Amino acid sequence: MSSKNSLAMSLTGRDEVQWLWQLVLILLLLTARDTATATPSLLGNFFGVPGNNATFDYVIVGGGTSGLTVAKRLVESGHTVAVVEAGSFYESSNGNLSQIPAYATRGSSGRVTDVPPLVDWGFITTPQSKIGLSPIPGFNSGKLIGFANAASTIDPTTATRSSSETAFLRAAIEENEPLTVYVQSSAKKILFDDGKKATGVHVSTSGFTYTLSARQEVIVAAGVFKTPQLLMVSGIGPSSTLQDLGISVVSALDGVGQGIWDHTYFGVRYKVNVTTDQGLEDPATLHQANVDFLESQTGPLTNVGADLIGWEKVPSPYRSDLSSSAISDLAGFPSDWPELELLPISAATFPVNDTSSYATITIAGVAPISRGNVTISSTDTDDAPVISPNWLTSRTDQEVAIQGFKVARDIAAASGIVEGPEVAPGPAIQTDAQILQYIRQTAYTIHHAVASCT
Repeated sequence: MSSKNSLAMSLTGRDEVQWLWQLVLILLLLTARDTATATPSLLGNFFGVPGNNATFDYVIVGGGTSGLTVAKRLVESGHTVAVVEAGSFYESSNGNLSQIPAYATRGSSGRVTDVPPLVDWGFITTPQSKIGLSPIPGFNSGKLIGFANAASTIDPTTATRSSSETAFLRAAIEENEPLTVYVQSSAKKILFDDGKKATGVHVSTSGFTYTLSARQEVIVAAGVFKTPQLLMVSGIGPSSTLQDLGISVVSALDGVGQGIWDHTYFGVRYKVNVTTDQGLEDPATLHQANVDFLESQTGPLTNVGADLIGWEKVPSPYRSDLSSSAISDLAGFPSDWPELELLPISAATFPVNDTSSYATITIAGVAPISRGNVTISSTDTDDAPVISPNWLTSRTDQEVAIQGFKVARDIAAASGIVEGPEVAPGPAIQTDAQILQYIRQTAYTIHHAVASCT
């Protein structure tokens, strides 16, 4: 490998080599644009050869938001960096669904059948059993209690979504920063020297195995589930788990895979008298939306469908229905920490058989007491980790969810846009026990899981 190459990006596809060629086409388009300040470079310079060992200053596992941000900053500082990522460029793996704002939530419903296989791990958990808010000047001021328009990372010229790929990886390519791309590669194990210093990562690409060595550091940014899995198969984690699988213990850290926080959310659904994204289910409406988006970057496809977000403590009168133990648990959070997230969504968020306008008032509990965990069942990172988020196992979380549900109904009643009776769960659901049962049956993650390596 040429010493010119200072950022190696390993993008692992799930199934077929054809994704490599689609990736090449994308990079051809990227490098074809006018880069007057960049030195011309062969496209092939951005790709490594699977099976060949290579050495960099830093090896980063995970090409998501944190991994690519760190990689770009290190490259700008003159370091050589390799990034091992289990996905690909989403334009080749997910069509335009990852680019058009209106499709932002596609594949995030919580249904296994809704998972886009090339951009989502498809992990399955173990079985789990008028509102008085004040406006605030956005959510980047350090204050959350109140409501404001959500800030969206959408390119104002093209109306397409920005991401870690477009903001950092593409930038490295377009600026012709020395870059080597390892395609269809998977981090298998972190390697350590006799002093227990991480020295590299063992990588597999379509049957080829090789080592990416790090002169300075190995950075693991593989996400909340894959990071603890990689650490454990490499010998870092609870000693009992490692010993049961015959893994040599490099460092016995009981917190690896433990203490996961996550936010669950659920919704109350209605027909409404305003136009919502549900209309995109009508072929004629969708066709016109496509025309508007492509020709003038206008119309419903430019919007994520959830503009307004609110945050609050459980309000009166519902706070008085919380138990003393719940009040005590919630007192452990900072005084300005919200307990509920209010997220109106311009769609039904569940399958319906018509193109009427629907909306869903969703609520998320954002001060959870329940803690989950992730562990491993084998020494192979290609096997899915065992994930138990333990949503709503805390009685406090259950109480907050029940009162949040009632807040959602109040918001709908005060909105002035609801038509007819509640669609789901329906007016028959009234008691706390009924509400909790409905929440248990329909709640899903809002993808905020953190803290799996405490």
